[in-house]
Amino acid sequence: MNNYINISFYCPSFLSQELDLRVPIDLTLRELVQIVIDAYGVNVKVHNPSARNKQTGEVLASTILLGLV
Repeated sequence: MNNYINISFYCPSFLSQELDLRVPIDLTLRELVQIVIDAYGVNVKVHNPSARNKQTGEVLASTILLGLV
């Protein structure tokens, strides 16, 4: 079984590029956002992020495991 998924992370307000990432399936959206913020030195606080799956239109809550998307 594959323990990772491929995702694209796009947030033009804070990053100048789209990131193609391979992340563990047991990572939450909140954890992923915090890792990206820390790695790129973005000076922003995010408490309850949400995201939209571009393929399905589904809105993802901050506590959802990315492997369940």
